[in-house]
Amino acid sequence: MREQKLVTQVLCYYNEEKYLREFIASILNQSYSNLELILVDDGSMDRSRNIAKEFCDDRIVHVFNEENHGPAWCRNQGLALARGEYIGFLDADDIAKKDKIEKMACYLDSHEDVLVVSGGYVFIDKFGRCLSQKVGVICDDLDIRAFMLFGNCVASAALFRRIIVDKYHIQQNAKMRTSQDYFFWHECLNYGRFHNLNEPLYCYRIGHNSQCNRSRKRDPKQYEEILQKIFRYAWKKRGFYLNRNEIEYIYKHFYKNECIQTITEWGKGYRLYNKIKKQAEKLKLDEGQKILEIYRNYMKNHIVADIKVMMHTLFNF
Repeated sequence: MREQKLVTQVLCYYNEEKYLREFIASILNQSYSNLELILVDDGSMDRSRNIAKEFCDDRIVHVFNEENHGPAWCRNQGLALARGEYIGFLDADDIAKKDKIEKMACYLDSHEDVLVVSGGYVFIDKFGRCLSQKVGVICDDLDIRAFMLFGNCVASAALFRRIIVDKYHIQQNAKMRTSQDYFFWHECLNYGRFHNLNEPLYCYRIGHNSQCNRSRKRDPKQYEEILQKIFRYAWKKRGFYLNRNEIEYIYKHFYKNECIQTITEWGKGYRLYNKIKKQAEKLKLDEGQKILEIYRNYMKNHIVADIKVMMHTLFNF
């Protein structure tokens, strides 16, 4: 039987008394036993801290902050303490499947060229009821690299090698109050291959007042500004030169899936495609054709969806 490498899971929580107990149990009861669970309380004002203390397990490391600093700041606290060869972040309102860590760790063991591995998930509601059997997964490295220019396809529950911290000194950006994972993965893309396992390995809870949703509601304008900043960083890092209006177009119509309502907007999309195509040809990116394919598919989907909206508006179909 192979020796299990130590896996560190960093869980930051803030006022999660409703779901915290269930999630901690889902990690401690994993089929993979050689793990370290770093629990960072971000100044909770409910019973979360007491619930975390209920678990008597020598694999747990507790950190209690008296003030609220935000998830990125707390995750960096966890990174500073992590001892594992493989490290991952967790969200307190989700649930890990029993073999999540084992399957991700095994994949990293057998694929030394892969830096980050994640997997599929299913949606559950606030009561823990399953809402979907499986969400589509983008698996291969080049497909992931292409898609990440249009949105995040790497789950927050991924595992990554500690070389990311020790050698490349990548941390979460504490200035960002949202979408920290998306930016973190973009920085990691510079240093190695990614892979997503094509099976559901955790349950992602939606339809409740999560910390992420609270952050979005508190300042929706700031949320959009941060995401567009990440988009600008991602395209520039890949070698593309797109202006703010072009990045905003991708964000609005591809990420947010807003309708393209005018001929002028369609014209912008067509010209932007040609601009990206010319630059991709010069850059000779391995994922260049996949980027163009994703762009074309988005535009095709918009044609179908927007025609349906127009027909409904004009003829009340």
